[in-house]
Amino acid sequence: MFVYGLVAFTCASILCGLATSPTFLILARGAQGIGGAAMFATSLSLIAQAFSGSDRGTAFGIWGATIGAAVAIGPLVGGVLTQQISWQSIFFVNVPIGIGGVAVALAKVDEFRSPSAQRVDLLGLVTFSGGLFLLIFALVRGNAEGWGSSLIVGFLIGAAVLLATFVFVERRAGQQAMFDLTLFASPRSAAHRSRPSD
Repeated sequence: MFVYGLVAFTCASILCGLATSPTFLILARGAQGIGGAAMFATSLSLIAQAFSGSDRGTAFGIWGATIGAAVAIGPLVGGVLTQQISWQSIFFVNVPIGIGGVAVALAKVDEFRSPSAQRVDLLGLVTFSGGLFLLIFALVRGNAEGWGSSLIVGFLIGAAVLLATFVFVERRAGQQAMFDLTLFASPRSAAHRSRPSD
């Protein structure tokens, strides 16, 4: 999944650089987001699988520091590339990095498949993603459309319904739930639940 996400992100970066219209660029950026989400979601699992003990803590620390450095340096590098070369260069620079990342991942990262893997929680995925989409759209467009407009009010109501449905679905999904709602419980309660019986 990590490699698939990296390939998708790299290919989408090429499409971004070749974009000939704002719509094309937005769609390509959306594809970039999908690839980036696949990489981000699996990167921590790969680190947890590859390292153990104190090495795992060090690896997580390096991962966090790298993310922080990228957030700080990325806009500066992007600004320099845009001014000195072209706006397309901020996307094309991802291509050699992506190719190198795929090569390293295939050569150094071990494949891991959970022996107890469950089916994908499609209903939870749809309700959660749909609810977040409606909520974020309403929050972003609220000022422009008017907070009392039928569009924004409808999206907020739709978001509330979908997110409530998500909670209901996850409570009934059991071991196949995509999100463990017990994480919201108190630490003492969570520890008590996870403690093996005597």
